[in-house]
Amino acid sequence: MKRDKISVVGFMGSGKTTIGLLLANFLNYFFYDLDEYIEKKEGKSIKDIFADYGEEHFRNLESFYLKELIEKHNKIVISTGGGIIKREINRKLLKEKTFVVFLDGSFEVFMNRLEGTEEKDKRPLMSLGKDELYNLWISRKPLYEEVATLKINVDSKTPYQIVREILDFYGKM
Repeated sequence: MKRDKISVVGFMGSGKTTIGLLLANFLNYFFYDLDEYIEKKEGKSIKDIFADYGEEHFRNLESFYLKELIEKHNKIVISTGGGIIKREINRKLLKEKTFVVFLDGSFEVFMNRLEGTEEKDKRPLMSLGKDELYNLWISRKPLYEEVATLKINVDSKTPYQIVREILDFYGKM
C-alpha cells in the first residue's frame, strides 16, 4: 500500500484544504493544494481559466498537474479540486498511486460552510443553482467512493478529529 503520497478528495466545502494541510503538518509531509498549484503554474485564477478557456481546458490542466505532483514528489499530501474524479484517468492515478481520503458528508453542511466566504466567489461552479449543485454532488459521490482508501463523514467532526481518524487508520496499514 502506498504510504508516502496521500490525496484528499471530496465535494466543495468538505474541508479538503483544511484537512490536507493539517494532515501534512502532522506527518511532516509537503502539502499541495492542486487548485492553488494550477493557479501558480498558469498565472491565472481557476475562475479566469474557466472563463477564458472553458472547463475542458481546466480539466486538462488538472490532470497534467496531478500527474506531475504524484510523479515528482514523495511524502506529499495533495488536496484536490472537487471535480478531479470526473476523469477516469485521474481516478486511476489517484487510486493506484496515492492513499485516498474521501471527505464525505451532507450537501447542506458543505453549502453552509461556503456561504458568506470569499471561497464561494472563487469557485466557478458556485454560480450554478442549488438544485444543479445538489445533482452534481449526487453524481460525483460514487466516483469519490470508487477511489477512496478511507471514507470519513466530516459533518459533526472538528478538523483535528478527522485528522486523528486518518492517522489512526493510516498507522494500521
